Amino acid sequence: MTLGLFLGTLLGAMSLGVPIAFALLLCAVALMWHLDLFDAQIIAQNILNGADNFAVRYLVNDACVFLEKPLVDGSILLFDGQATTYLPGKGCYRCLYPTPPPPGMVPSCAEAGVLGALCGTIGSIQATEVLKLILGVGESLNGRLLLYDALSMETRTVRIRRDPNCVVCGENPTVTQLIDYDEFCGTAPAWNEG
Repeated sequence: MTLGLFLGTLLGAMSLGVPIAFALLLCAVALMWHLDLFDAQIIAQNILNGADNFAVRYLVNDACVFLEKPLVDGSILLFDGQATTYLPGKGCYRCLYPTPPPPGMVPSCAEAGVLGALCGTIGSIQATEVLKLILGVGESLNGRLLLYDALSMETRTVRIRRDPNCVVCGENPTVTQLIDYDEFCGTAPAWNEG
């Protein structure tokens, strides 16, 4: 990648409203995959979330709703995983989970552990979802939640839908800008954890 292409990718991504840290990551991906500016900008239009804490999950969701970006969401715990895709105007994470669980009710991955291969399984599903969005092929998981049980090797898909009363993407949203997500979730800031 030439310096001009690197700067073009960085500035192009930033002009789309992409935070500088993500834009720099995008440049690194472009370097590794020898992508051009157009390809890099298409990738920047699709957000993947695999955060293992609720404050970040709600923050990423809300940011995607406000920026009208697709969100490919995945999560795992112990031997179970789930994945879905939220498209702008068609529902969001808060439609499915309006409020976070009480602090301490759901253990973190660090506390409970996860089956390492499960990260790859759910991550591959997320990557496939992004590729389908970029290529405009297939049927996304929008409106469906894929549940994966690694112990039984079974998957199940359940229908999910946009909540017209959702505080972020509903008919009359009451959350219209980013909030203090640690306070909302009743957790200590992630940067403050040991």
